[in-house]
Amino acid sequence: DSGKIYKYAVRATNSDAKSSYQNSSNIGVLETPVSKISSSAKGVKITFEPVSGAEKYIIYRSDYDSSSKNWSGSKKIATLKSTENSYVDTSAISGKKCRYKVKAYNGSCKSKTKVSNSILYIAAPTVAISNGNSAIDVKWTESKGAKSYTVYRSEYDSKNKKWSKWASVSSELKTLKFSDKNVKHAKKYKYAVLAKIGDTTSSYNPSSSMYRLNKTSISTAIAVSGVTIKW
Repeated sequence: DSGKIYKYAVRATNSDAKSSYQNSSNIGVLETPVSKISSSAKGVKITFEPVSGAEKYIIYRSDYDSSSKNWSGSKKIATLKSTENSYVDTSAISGKKCRYKVKAYNGSCKSKTKVSNSILYIAAPTVAISNGNSAIDVKWTESKGAKSYTVYRSEYDSKNKKWSKWASVSSELKTLKFSDKNVKHAKKYKYAVLAKIGDTTSSYNPSSSMYRLNKTSISTAIAVSGVTIKW
């Protein structure tokens, strides 16, 4: 059973005599953690089922080198407590395939490992928005390895107090900025940009929300008692 500590003894016998027992050292049995991986806004998320008897877990990552077509050796990236069974690898390299394995420990006893499926990780762009003269200007950070970007927008429904589903407003962009002119004054919006490599996309990492405010025209005139300002 996983989490149990065992020891064994052996002695030799024949029809006339028996030897003394020779005891083995203690040995433990721990189940092999099976990990699942997925892309998240901050990195690659690794989850696994807790292993009975485990005192800690160590997570390892291997990266794929597309030039040599080989996987790198396993690199230790994190040590988790027995109460933890998920981790976000913020050191994953954007534009590279990676895979993971988790090893459970109890003292000197350690489990076997099983390598996860691989994932092509693409860093989620960080998005910033601002009110332009005639549009909401959207800018985002570069995701290493990305071939194009798609901009998504969500609108706030003040009557029903909820956000709309994400809808694409521009796709296959090669730049790191976009001006959304199809917006309404006093309407609240937020944006997300997905980076893309082939058929693989990054996760959503939404911007903060903002009201669209049209540019205000101002006129001034000198009056007897001062300056009159109108807008």
